[in-house]
Amino acid sequence: MNRVAAIAANTFREALRQRVLYLSVGFMLFLFAAAHVLSPLALGEGPRVVRDVGLSMVSLFGMILVVMVGTSLLHKELERRSIFVLLSKPVGRSEYLLGKYAGLVAMLALSAALMTVAVFLADRWMSRAWHPVILLCGLATVVELMVLTSWTMVFSAVASPLLAGVFTLGCYVIGNCVADLRDLAALMPAGGGVLTWVSYALPNLYVFNFRAQVAAGQWPEASQLGFALMYGLLYCALTLTVATGLFRRREFA
Repeated sequence: MNRVAAIAANTFREALRQRVLYLSVGFMLFLFAAAHVLSPLALGEGPRVVRDVGLSMVSLFGMILVVMVGTSLLHKELERRSIFVLLSKPVGRSEYLLGKYAGLVAMLALSAALMTVAVFLADRWMSRAWHPVILLCGLATVVELMVLTSWTMVFSAVASPLLAGVFTLGCYVIGNCVADLRDLAALMPAGGGVLTWVSYALPNLYVFNFRAQVAAGQWPEASQLGFALMYGLLYCALTLTVATGLFRRREFA
């Protein structure tokens, strides 16, 4: 466990060195500027627009960070050949991959937290009221990014950074359309059953999407939150098991 924590801490510092948090700061400035412009144009719906658009952008920016940073982590270690030095020590490949995952998730959680706080403050500025449900929605987005990052670990274990990035982007798009995919499967005269089973294997990122409710000022039900949390943790555990299995079998040139 100490070895995983050490790799995670090093990965976190390495991710911060790439100045990815500048993206979060840029997001904050953009959000406050947009709120200032939208306020007189939104006909009293300014706070709702800021909550909806702002929280959607937290998820979108998080996905961009996963693609930008997550897909290149292993490749950079291979280019620098530092991975061989590390794996020559008593560090298992599964420990290495889990450490990389934990460090990346910590960076994403920090970035998502900063952006969510920006939405929270912009909403406070426009509505003159505190809406802590925004922070809860940010937590759900962090779990969503954890699931997406677990798939990035799978793709990075077997593919180049470019392909891993494309697959991660596809995973994000499909993951937000799983419900539509199941509706389509129900309408198909043949093959619908197969498509339905495939949809259950795909990450259903829609379960973490409380943005419409939060934009309307509504709290998600406890059962929704509990299901999203349990689904996210279980899905991450299963996906990381697959990723570590593939990474153990990978042959390095």
